[in-house]
Amino acid sequence: MSVYETLVGPLHATLAVRNNISVIAPVATDPRCPTLIRSLLELYPDWTFGGNPIGTATARSITGSEDAEILLSELVSESRLRPIVVVSQNEDEFVWPRLPDELAYDLTGLASVVSVDDEASWALTEHLGKKNSCYMGAVRLYWPGKKSVGGDIQIPGTVWTASTLLSMDHDGKGLGRFRSAIRRAVMSVAALTVEAPSTIRHIQNFYARQRLQELEARANSNTEELELARLYVEENEELKAEVAQLRTEISALSGRAEVAEYALSQAKGKEAQVADIPATDDDSPVTGETRYYKKTHSKQAYDVLVRVTDCGHTSWQNSAGADKARKGVERLEKRSDWKSLHHCGSCTGGGLWRVRW
Repeated sequence: MSVYETLVGPLHATLAVRNNISVIAPVATDPRCPTLIRSLLELYPDWTFGGNPIGTATARSITGSEDAEILLSELVSESRLRPIVVVSQNEDEFVWPRLPDELAYDLTGLASVVSVDDEASWALTEHLGKKNSCYMGAVRLYWPGKKSVGGDIQIPGTVWTASTLLSMDHDGKGLGRFRSAIRRAVMSVAALTVEAPSTIRHIQNFYARQRLQELEARANSNTEELELARLYVEENEELKAEVAQLRTEISALSGRAEVAEYALSQAKGKEAQVADIPATDDDSPVTGETRYYKKTHSKQAYDVLVRVTDCGHTSWQNSAGADKARKGVERLEKRSDWKSLHHCGSCTGGGLWRVRW
């Protein structure tokens, strides 16, 4: 999946999935970072990828507009070779507690994870524009950029708004679904674009020839078996070199951005579709409309709510005493003239409310 380098030499790790029976059918996979990789990164803190430091398996916190300038320079850098995942806050909280650290744990070595506060996220929006923004609880995956014809750096990426994230959390398992989806996205791209260093192939060839020499020392060098072994070693080295060259050419011709988008479209599932809506909805509800809201966290005087889709449940309950939820809806929509407000009795992982306007 990725190549790391340190003073002890290069390391290339690969995950593979195979059926234990011959059947033509989709295979459900949920790749995870091997514990060995995390242990090695902790043991040797100087690991690099393409000459750039990898860092630890924890998220970096960006607060304020000045720190945002540092992050911005990293996002638009032509030398950046790994994705950056930005996790924004909504009123000083994340959609799920510890979300940045959970993602950093999952994407160890493959991507950098950064959390941004409200001030930093709006500073990024000012420089990158709303199309490439990440704010109000959204999570955005920024792939390495590339120069456009005009010379500007384009940053392909994917955004999951707070509304999208919470809409798939009716049973309290939304965090697990999202972590799985983003792991598949990043690991699928890494599998297509990262090549093992030639040093590893040379080491493998060296030990293959060493085993052949040991066999020659114990047997008659003119035997048919030894001749076949020599041919095998030579052909194996030639084929490995050809495969490495072809894969390098394919990767270069495909283009990192195109490969990334293709792999992402294959990896994403119904649980975490790419969001084409902005990170916040400015449209006011109209008479007769029904909207749904999910609580992310509570303040002293009100609940912080995010608009979501219908959960599909039918167990709606009267919410006459839900004062903090009512104040949360009023704060979000800037009005309180709804006709009814009900609470879902089936949803878990935070309250979900149905409001008829």
